[in-house]
Amino acid sequence: MNKNKHLTLDDRYQIQQVLEQRPSFWEIAKRINKDNTTIAKEIKGHLIFEKKGAPYRPFNDCRHRTYCPHTRDLCGSCSRKCGQRCSFCANCSSKCRDYLREECH
Repeated sequence: MNKNKHLTLDDRYQIQQVLEQRPSFWEIAKRINKDNTTIAKEIKGHLIFEKKGAPYRPFNDCRHRTYCPHTRDLCGSCSRKCGQRCSFCANCSSKCRDYLREECH
C-alpha cells in the first residue's frame, strides 16, 4: 500500500463515488491504493449530519421527546402556535429546561 499522507482530488472523487455502494474502508483503500486509516480519517472528517425529522415531523433531538410531559407550555413565542406536544416541535428544545441532547453511540 502507498502510505502517502495526502489524497488528491481524484482520490476524493473516487471515494465519493464508491461510498454509494457502502463498502468498508479497507475495500475503498484497496481500490485507490491508500491506507485504510487514511480513508477512515477522510470520511469521518468530512461527515455532514442533516437535521431531519421523521416523515411529516420536524427535527427534534431531545432525549425526552417520546415521553415529553410539556404541552404548549414552552411555545408561548412559537410562531406556529402549534398547540401540540413539544415532541412535535423543533423550536421547543431551545427553551426547555429539561432538554437533553440524544447522542447516537
